[in-house]
Amino acid sequence: MADATVVYHFDLKTIDVEIWVEKGADEKLKIFAATPVILLGDWKVTWTLQAGPGITVRFTDGIEIIGDTPPLLVIVDPSPAKVLGSSWTISFTNGCDSAQNVKYNIIGEVTVGEPGQKEIFNFLTTPEKFHHDPTIAVVGEPITG
Repeated sequence: MADATVVYHFDLKTIDVEIWVEKGADEKLKIFAATPVILLGDWKVTWTLQAGPGITVRFTDGIEIIGDTPPLLVIVDPSPAKVLGSSWTISFTNGCDSAQNVKYNIIGEVTVGEPGQKEIFNFLTTPEKFHHDPTIAVVGEPITG
């Protein structure tokens, strides 16, 4: 099992988030998404799919914010419509003064082996494939350490 990571580029106000998609020892699909923390201000978050051995992955409907968002978190540039590929970007403006969280859905497709057996993953319809709920943390304080 790979570790999903988050990388912050403070000077550019961008956040890179990995989502690992792998087949477990039981041959079932396993999805691990890192949890980004969005600080105050304008931030661009890019999620990138990483494939385990013997599979390929791509977004079909990408990242979708689900449920209510905190009132002071604004989605400035929502997900583009049906852009297929291995990365997905959303821009946010965070004005929250206390810690909050936002849930999101990950929608994509895995191809296993040759000629290619396809399997769809979607947190809302197949949550058992996900290691944990995909979440974004929103804070009003800077990250330290």
